[in-house]
Amino acid sequence: MNPDSERLAESISQLEKSISGVCDNLRREMRQGFAGVLERLDRINTELDRQNSVMEAAFRGLRKF
Repeated sequence: MNPDSERLAESISQLEKSISGVCDNLRREMRQGFAGVLERLDRINTELDRQNSVMEAAFRGLRKF
């Protein structure tokens, strides 16, 4: 192989490694981001369930009158 071909092959190899690293980082950041969103949605769901229970109890009390 001539020197130019070897340099080109090395450059391509380094580019592949860089792209792979970017992909890995992006996957990790997306997982962390989605996990954070899911945590917030779970907290919202818990709070809505609690509020729903309070409202149901209040309406049950009103129906007795």
